[in-house]
Amino acid sequence: MSIDELASLDDVIKYVSDRISSITGVQLGAKQYTLVKSRLNKRLRELGVEGPVAYLEFLKKHESAEITALVSLLTTHHSFFFREFPHFEYLAKKGLQQICKEVRNQGRDTIRIWCAACSRGQEVYSLSMFLKYHLELLDSEMKFEILGTDISEECIEISKNGVYKWKEIKTIPSVYIGRHWARGTGDISAYVKAKASIKQHCKFSTLNLLDIKDSSELSGAFDIIFCRNVFIYFDQDQVRDIVSDMMRFMESHCQLYLGLSESLIESGLPLSHIGHSIYGKNSYLESHSIPRVPEFKNPNLESSIEMSSLSSTTEDIDYAKPVFQERSGPIRVLAVDDSPTVLKLVEKLLSKRPDFQLVATASNGQEATEKLMEVDVDVISLDIHMPIQNGLEYLEENFKPGHPPVVILSSVSREDANLAIKCLQAGASDYLEKPTLQNLGLIEDELCTKLLSAYELSRSKKKVTDLDMSFKRTPIIANPSKKIRIVFASAGDRTMLYSLLQQFRAPQPPTIVLFESIGNLVGSIKEEFSLHTVRAEELIQRDVPELESNRIYFGDASEFFESIYLHHMEKPASIVVLGAISRSIKEKSMRWRDAHVIVEDLSDRVKNIDLDELKFANQIVPITSLAYESDKFLSKEVDADAA
Repeated sequence: MSIDELASLDDVIKYVSDRISSITGVQLGAKQYTLVKSRLNKRLRELGVEGPVAYLEFLKKHESAEITALVSLLTTHHSFFFREFPHFEYLAKKGLQQICKEVRNQGRDTIRIWCAACSRGQEVYSLSMFLKYHLELLDSEMKFEILGTDISEECIEISKNGVYKWKEIKTIPSVYIGRHWARGTGDISAYVKAKASIKQHCKFSTLNLLDIKDSSELSGAFDIIFCRNVFIYFDQDQVRDIVSDMMRFMESHCQLYLGLSESLIESGLPLSHIGHSIYGKNSYLESHSIPRVPEFKNPNLESSIEMSSLSSTTEDIDYAKPVFQERSGPIRVLAVDDSPTVLKLVEKLLSKRPDFQLVATASNGQEATEKLMEVDVDVISLDIHMPIQNGLEYLEENFKPGHPPVVILSSVSREDANLAIKCLQAGASDYLEKPTLQNLGLIEDELCTKLLSAYELSRSKKKVTDLDMSFKRTPIIANPSKKIRIVFASAGDRTMLYSLLQQFRAPQPPTIVLFESIGNLVGSIKEEFSLHTVRAEELIQRDVPELESNRIYFGDASEFFESIYLHHMEKPASIVVLGAISRSIKEKSMRWRDAHVIVEDLSDRVKNIDLDELKFANQIVPITSLAYESDKFLSKEVDADAA
């Protein structure tokens, strides 16, 4: 169908899908219909074009430029730093040694790497940071250069610029961040830019994988090729043709890395499996008596099984031992957190990884000390907010030479100068922030990568990066009078409530404590708290007056919530639920438009809690973290300016 015959949105979707598929080879059929439709509608909104007819007129007038834009729009560019870390682990343990040896044997001093689908450049800069660290230890005179290519011109421009959000960078293991990034200022203070130390090794260019043979960007041969998580968008014939063309640019010893869920097992090409989704040329493997490794199709199976098989038979290499050492068993982990929910999550995540074994858990620092006397531990994940002895107190008292490396796993923002930065200064090797209830799955790769890096690279001296110090700040609640906090509690929660209220420090927004079905008893409770809590006020009017900052008010939920809602519903609200949740509390919390709901984690005291019933909440945390999480939400305007 020609462009002049198109009449409906479905026609346009099919036309665009066919054009982009023919250009890129990316399959955009019936299964991708919804994706193409949503992205095309987004494109229409960006252009200010209403409807398919108007878009067709635009497409006819600007076809060349618009097709280029559609290529960027419809080819997937999801990536993140140090994605699929088992490949970096393989390089650190075995692959990089082998490559260095072969490059030296050829009389060269530069390793050549090609990232053949580099997206927005995260993979390229990950490799550059990684090689800067490991080559300094393995062969300090060895240089490297990385070519990053992608079909999207927009992605290549982003890659060349080398600018990313700080929240992306802080997922990188601290040891690799080094001094390679500079923070922006002013309007771009939430961003960082790659410094010359890693950028000078990288070159970027647009390239269609279907046009490798005719490319002028490729010259010579490469020692390492990363072509990860792109073949899932091609059919088998296309994959075979692309890899066949790639082989013309592979040194005899070249290592080809695919995505962990991708395979060449049925390609029929003269390549064999040497690691998890890693391939080498048959001729080289045969001449060096390197056995093939069975190819596992389970994408959750890590590379340790395959590497142990390879390491026992590969010829000895004259280089010094690699930084990552071969292990006889999994890395033994002690998880320390007072949230049973988080401990269960860590246990679930590590159970999927044969490289790790959760050998013990603890709910506070003192208990962690006792566990270390009972079991052998290689690395510790450590929360900050805990009863009896918190994470910072534990590190300051116990972290000495010979102590297992520690990775902080906390809801405290990494930028927090009073807690997070002090934990890193006290000896923690790395830091990651807990996800919210809605995105728990995002923690898996980062947790395992940082635990592994901390275990393998614990000898690295620098724990707090210059970049960490540039982002450090003390959270402050700006404009507290324009915000509000509501705490739901029961009369039986008074002891825990008193402890919670004592943790709130000025400046604070008005804090309203609402009890369920307490009636006239609210007055006596107010008097009880007034003996200890400064400036506590009882709600005595149905029409709630203007509430003052740094004051705590008490009232009955059924009597006063409606009035509070009508008078203050436009304000950002931190809603804290202490104790059990009733249907009434849930309904009231969900009504507030700009609210952040934090629920106390009761799973250690209440059996069979239905987490699905708590999905309305933004976070489920132990009582020790309620005050911090509430303040963090209320100070988010300052956070946005600072980070």
